[in-house]
Amino acid sequence: MIRFLCISWVQADERVASAKAQMRARSGWSLRGETAQSVIWTFGDTPPVDRLPGGGFLLGDVFAALGDRPLDRAAFVRRLPPEDEAAGQKLVRGCWGEYIALFEGAGGLSVLRDPSGGLDCLCWTLEGLDVAASDLEAAPPGLAPRRISLDWSAIADILDDPIAADREIALEGIVSPLPGRLEAVGACGSRVTLWSPTTFGAEPDGADAQARLIATLDHCVATLARRHSRLIGEISGGLDSAIIAASLAASGEGARVRQWLNYFTDRREGDERDYASAVAERLEVDLTYVAKDRRPLEASDF
Repeated sequence: MIRFLCISWVQADERVASAKAQMRARSGWSLRGETAQSVIWTFGDTPPVDRLPGGGFLLGDVFAALGDRPLDRAAFVRRLPPEDEAAGQKLVRGCWGEYIALFEGAGGLSVLRDPSGGLDCLCWTLEGLDVAASDLEAAPPGLAPRRISLDWSAIADILDDPIAADREIALEGIVSPLPGRLEAVGACGSRVTLWSPTTFGAEPDGADAQARLIATLDHCVATLARRHSRLIGEISGGLDSAIIAASLAASGEGARVRQWLNYFTDRREGDERDYASAVAERLEVDLTYVAKDRRPLEASDF
């Protein structure tokens, strides 16, 4: 898990000095960036953190949208516009990855999570002091939310529509910015959707549309695979894992997979070995079958 803490202020006060002192004393936390309005720490020295031209920080991994050459991260960040919305647009259109952009502004901090939501982020405000963190425990005493209570409106939304759980945190005073949306941390903060499936998922007609889709998929899968020297892969018998396995093979990164697994149960709906073996045979890889125990849920399980 990537852990981080960022605080931003319109006017510095004793809370900022106290937070800096507390973070210096905390074992494992590293100061990664500081401006006249913000400061950011991570647990350990990863992931990468860059200063944004307009103020603030870019935290996490970013990759080139497509192409054989890796992204020149430093040059890309330098060319980002100083305005948060314009910079966010260039981020979601020009690259991909697992990142969070934290923009300083006259009204406080604004946050953009990458469209895949690769990194967790919680935000709250404390009378002019904005906080963005990977988790509540990242904040030292004095920076935690003043009062945490159940958000019954959010709970009602989730009960009415379970999918709402993906966008509701169900705690008052804490916000988890939606992936692909630029959100101001303050209570009256603005929200601008920079990425949506309808905007970016539509593929224009053309003879090369299929080839472009395949090339994009292979590029993304290979880029993620290269971050690891060894992998374990699952071929479930379903479509998604078959596509990923085939993409690894096509990109030449399949050699990183030390073992391919298929899990099955003794129920028909839990046994897709026939489909998985067909994929493994097509890709010429060895597949290890692992039986999973099927046990009815009991009260003690909860």
